[in-house]
Amino acid sequence: MSSRRSGRAKAPVKYTSDSDDSDFGNKKPRKYKTAATPKKRTKIEVEPDDAPAPKKRTKKDADQLASDAAAAQEKASKAAHKQAWDAWLKDNALPEDDRLLDEEPDKEISITQTDAGKKYGLKKEELSVVKHFEKRNPNPLYKNDIKLFVESEVKELGWRKLGMLVGEEGEDAVKKGREMWEEE
Repeated sequence: MSSRRSGRAKAPVKYTSDSDDSDFGNKKPRKYKTAATPKKRTKIEVEPDDAPAPKKRTKKDADQLASDAAAAQEKASKAAHKQAWDAWLKDNALPEDDRLLDEEPDKEISITQTDAGKKYGLKKEELSVVKHFEKRNPNPLYKNDIKLFVESEVKELGWRKLGMLVGEEGEDAVKKGREMWEEE
């Protein structure tokens, strides 16, 4: 056995003098006059009889009803436009065997699936209507495939989505979406 003692075995340091704001003194804890938890009131306050009873239901005025109806109608129209967009995607989806491009697009005209989502707001499922090229990820840390799309086709799809979500149909949707895209 060694004759050394560990650093934890030492006795706590005792201070020889206590200052007024010292936390190390042997002062007794103060007793507070108020209790830790408030006491319940025993008397019930009685309201005067002439006070009117509170209304149980409040009637909505015409402006409030009109704004509620407009909000509900706008929500329903957005849902209908979303359903129209989903139906268009379903109708125009490419078959599994026809989704791949024959050659890799040039770096200047291609866009990845992730960048298409960030730049044009398109989801993975929505890109199923556009042909793509798959290749191994050049980063050795990732062992997945990259999907490269032709950016002009992705851009047009993004415009179509914007146009259809505001209620346009067909080629008018692409024009309206392009106008909205250029405004932003």
